[in-house]
Amino acid sequence: MTAIDSPEKISLPGVFRLDGRIALLTGATGHLGSAMAAALCEAGAKVILSGRNVSGLIALRKKLSEEGYSPDVAIGSLAGAGTLG
Repeated sequence: MTAIDSPEKISLPGVFRLDGRIALLTGATGHLGSAMAAALCEAGAKVILSGRNVSGLIALRKKLSEEGYSPDVAIGSLAGAGTLG
């Protein structure tokens, strides 16, 4: 079973909201990343899924889209990107 197919779901509706915020999630296709992606979407953020695993990103975007969310995808790595700022 992959993280995408996992029946476990983080539910945060009453804890905090991220409406109007953008969340860039690196490593989105891993176990933690896919769970965080679902939680960020549920909290109302506009989520950008990022990573190097193209098929995993597409599968995760499809799964989240089927749940009514509209995540974007950015393929690539931030490793070696230097200092951001």
